[in-house]
Amino acid sequence: MCYISSALFVKKEHKTVHIQKAIQLLDTVKLLLRVANKVDALDAKKFIALSEKLFEVGRMLGGWHNQILAQTEKENSRAKARE
Repeated sequence: MCYISSALFVKKEHKTVHIQKAIQLLDTVKLLLRVANKVDALDAKKFIALSEKLFEVGRMLGGWHNQILAQTEKENSRAKARE
């Protein structure tokens, strides 16, 4: 969560680093969730509900990351065109 909130306030050129860290942390949480399910520490309904929420968060983070990369690419191509 702190990577997501910090990505909101850092300069554009540093946002991708924070978003990538948030994605890595999310992947770790997903892995731990799968382990919890495998060792029966979590029932199937809760596992499915949490997995769906985490999948949606991952989609949002991936979209945000791709949007920033596309904007950076566009800005770089504009800068090269000016040269």
